[in-house]
Amino acid sequence: MSESKGVTKRKRMSNGEIKEYHYSKSRKQFELVFESDSEKLAFETRLENLKKENNIKSTKDLFEYLMNKDSSKHSPSQTKAEINSSDKTSPSSKHDLFICDYRSLFSFVTKIFEHQKICRHDLAPKSLNQSGHVAETEWTCTDGHVLIWNSSRQLGTQYMVNYRMMLAYLCSGITNIQYERFSEFGDIGVLSHRFRLRSSLTFSAVISVLCKESVQFALQDEVQLAKDKQESGISIMTDARHHCRKNSYHTDHVALGMYSHKVVNIQHITKTQDSCTQRHETIGCEDMYRDFKRQNINVNIHSHDRNQSVNKSIRNKDNVQNCNERWHAAKSIMPGIKKISSGAQKNMGVTWHPELSDKGARLRNHIFYSLDNCKGCPARLRSLIDNSVNHFQNNHENCQEDSQCKTVGYVPDYAIIRSPVAV
Repeated sequence: MSESKGVTKRKRMSNGEIKEYHYSKSRKQFELVFESDSEKLAFETRLENLKKENNIKSTKDLFEYLMNKDSSKHSPSQTKAEINSSDKTSPSSKHDLFICDYRSLFSFVTKIFEHQKICRHDLAPKSLNQSGHVAETEWTCTDGHVLIWNSSRQLGTQYMVNYRMMLAYLCSGITNIQYERFSEFGDIGVLSHRFRLRSSLTFSAVISVLCKESVQFALQDEVQLAKDKQESGISIMTDARHHCRKNSYHTDHVALGMYSHKVVNIQHITKTQDSCTQRHETIGCEDMYRDFKRQNINVNIHSHDRNQSVNKSIRNKDNVQNCNERWHAAKSIMPGIKKISSGAQKNMGVTWHPELSDKGARLRNHIFYSLDNCKGCPARLRSLIDNSVNHFQNNHENCQEDSQCKTVGYVPDYAIIRSPVAV
């Protein structure tokens, strides 16, 4: 049988009951005796002040610092970097690269220049540690001078570079494992799990406040723009974004103002609300309308991506015009054209024709133009789309007067359809 790891301690509770605690790591306890509570309180106060003065968080780190303290060779700036070891990479994980703050680099040059004024010996690197993406170095000369230099300035007790990299990681949208692989393959160090967890709580709180402020200001701008156009309510475009895959745990439902193109509402939906990710967009839509109702804001036109559940939800609302936005309405054009513009050689002229090979993007743009200029009339929309056949045959009689093909000397930049099979 394998020997069990860990330490078991017994402790007597206030009611006389004995309770066992099992620790996975070795532990050492000190018992201090005081004459009175005031003496105990004074000792605890001095202990906490000593930790703050040296930027030390745990009593264990304080003991290690006091036992290894050598005032002739260590400076206070080194103490902060050495004691804050919770965010260092492990000693065995040496990295060839690190990230440097340009101000720290300039300060390093200044320190070397100042050392040369008082000493004729050159500085040589003595040690290199890595705290996240930051290098912590110690330089010495033969006269015993010591220079401590870190590749980043400090913000409080942490390094600015590590905070910037953490913020970039959070805002980029990459997953935790993607960040770790990127950092490891780049050999630039990795932020510790503890640092990421602790700073993500701080960043998320700040980002949440800034997000609410930004959305509120954008909503006020959109309301004012709608009033200037004498409309009864705002017009919005909405879509849902899954976190990293279609069956993602997190989903963001975002609404853009039709005139300002700013985010006027955002809803965060998770699988705790509904285990089916495909229903998250409908839930976000309903939550959005509840927010608008609470703020006495009316919606005039709601454009979205043809989600049938959202279509049904919007149709049940009063005074809201349901509309499917044009990109999703025309996105199936490209795959459809590809089927009749390319294929096997034996099927050429039967199931596909080469004269249609360059028409996919052009036909999609023509449909976008038709949607923008149909003025809400189905017959006019149908006529504009049907005219694309004549247009690609170089017959521009029915094209709009503001079209490029109406200019004198116009030369088509596409293959003109001449074969009746292609038509």
